Amino acid sequence: METSWQAIKYIIIKFMQNKITLSIIIVHYRNFKVITSCISSLKKGLRGIKSEIIVVDNDENKFFQPNYKELLKGIIYIKSQQNIGYGAAVNAGAKYAKGKYILVSNPDTVFFKETLREMLIFFKKNREVGMVGPTLLDKRRKIYKQIGSSSLNPLVGIVALSFLNKIFPNNPISRHYWLRDRDFSRPQEVDVVPGSCFMIRKQVFDQVGGFDPNFFLYFEESDLCKRVKEKRWKIFIIPDAKVIHYWGASTPKSQKINKIFQQSRFYYFKKHYGIIWALVVESFARFSKRFAVSSLIFWYLILFPFGQLPKLIFQFLGFPYQFHIADFLALGILLINLPLKFSRYAKNLILIFVCSWIFSLTTFGKNSINPGGLYLVRFISYLGFFYIIYDLVCRKILQKYILVKSLIGICVAMGILGWIQLLVVPDLTTLYLLGWDDHYYRLVSTFLDPAFTGVILLIGSWVSYKYYLFAKNLRYLIITIFLALTIIPTYSRATYLAALVLIILSFLKNKIRKIHAFLFILVFVSILILIPKPLGEGGNLLRTKSMQLKLENSYVALQIIKSNPMFGVGFNNICIAKQNLGFKNDSHNACSGIDNSILFILATTGISGLLVFIGFIFEVIKNTSKNYLGQIFLGTLIVVFVHGQFTNTFFYPWVMGSLALLGGISRTKENN
Repeated sequence: METSWQAIKYIIIKFMQNKITLSIIIVHYRNFKVITSCISSLKKGLRGIKSEIIVVDNDENKFFQPNYKELLKGIIYIKSQQNIGYGAAVNAGAKYAKGKYILVSNPDTVFFKETLREMLIFFKKNREVGMVGPTLLDKRRKIYKQIGSSSLNPLVGIVALSFLNKIFPNNPISRHYWLRDRDFSRPQEVDVVPGSCFMIRKQVFDQVGGFDPNFFLYFEESDLCKRVKEKRWKIFIIPDAKVIHYWGASTPKSQKINKIFQQSRFYYFKKHYGIIWALVVESFARFSKRFAVSSLIFWYLILFPFGQLPKLIFQFLGFPYQFHIADFLALGILLINLPLKFSRYAKNLILIFVCSWIFSLTTFGKNSINPGGLYLVRFISYLGFFYIIYDLVCRKILQKYILVKSLIGICVAMGILGWIQLLVVPDLTTLYLLGWDDHYYRLVSTFLDPAFTGVILLIGSWVSYKYYLFAKNLRYLIITIFLALTIIPTYSRATYLAALVLIILSFLKNKIRKIHAFLFILVFVSILILIPKPLGEGGNLLRTKSMQLKLENSYVALQIIKSNPMFGVGFNNICIAKQNLGFKNDSHNACSGIDNSILFILATTGISGLLVFIGFIFEVIKNTSKNYLGQIFLGTLIVVFVHGQFTNTFFYPWVMGSLALLGGISRTKENN
């Protein structure tokens, strides 16, 4: 008897299946309002089509409210005991589906009247097609850029789903994956249709086994479509079937959702390409823009105290091109954050520097492209670094006190390495043979130049002292004393003068304790008098050789300025300009510089460049906060300005990096 009843039941089900053309499955989760519009639009489009609507409620806490009972009339309602995920919920609804075709839809969709009919007609005309997706529109009825895609493979995952796509958004791999060059005004064959809305033959859905329930949410459509394509069915998106999708209305954003997205992405690549490729893709995909920027800044700070050592190592190993790793990190930070918002003054500064370089091409030709262009890129990188630090601090991705402590730590490391160098390798004759200046028996640390080492140590001692006054921590006063004592064996007169000017101005403005100012000057001068003078001219504070060289350098700079006073010779084409004017180029590493920052700006960008540069500096000062961070930055500017009268301090990469860090954390938020 029971067997007979099963046979009768089977005949009835088969009869009903033949009667129903379309089964619609909607997965609902905690959003009653959006599903109302969805079902209402579906009912208008279902007139004349034998169909059924199945709602799978994934909300484990609530049932549909009483006032929605009218909406549920004639609808198969399936209540899940827990949230089993999107794919598993569709599978649950598909068990009750009796139609020849299945429409799967999010509840946050609204269907045009002819959409369902157009999709069914397309199926009947194209028997080789297994799945069809509609054209998805946003709430303004504009076509979404991502309404379908090509197959998701590891290469696509590495590029299109990672930070690389943010850096290079128009790369060919991403364009191909998102089908950005396709004309969706006519039917297009694709590899994947969005899971938010698609129609599939029931036999195809059953043939591939439905959705993989291991995908709780996200990437389940990529997996399903891949299996459909493997069964040699075609997938199309058609223009005459239109659906408005209120993207995200049915899926609230949260950290939990982001974790689910990552888990599904990993599972997809593990399932189809193996654990190795899954790990490779995941390593790129999780390397977000925020993580990338933070990592580059971290490595910038780590490598900062090593200064010129990487370049020196390359020189010893015979590499034809020596470069500063710090510059590449600064450039990377800039590229990741493009497009970047610069202030109006910064834009003018970049414009005038770029124009002067372009103008130099007419004078020097292609010889100015490489050196000048690279210096220009470096300057723009550090200028962008300033605004990026400010932005990251405002968004609380970086904390101000961590950057302050990092800069102090960098200078302490420099100081320790400097004392080691002075005790172990005081004679730097070997460096002179490699083209470096003859700074014998002086503390040069890792920057291989006592003047630049001195100014960075001075910046560090100033930052440490102001942080001591703020934090009331004796440790930072001890660090200040250590860094101040480390400055002495650099025998850098420019640094001594900058320190003296900073102390006097701070004393007059009550930004430094009077007793501290007096003790600093007294102890500093006493040690300077008593300290034994090393061999050679380097330790002689009355040395004249360097003075003579700087005077000659200034004369050359003035001649270059006279050759083009308004726009200069281009940033930075000093070497080429020297050659054209008949001056001898030095063989050492300072060839490309002028020993005065103001003269350097005039020589490379002319009077116009200097005026814009001054305007930019005043804009930065105006928007600097009045707290201790602002005092640190303004004090650093004073140091760099005074020091820059004797060497090109403003454009030394590590000084630019220090200014960017301190300027970024001291900029006021209200003057974004």
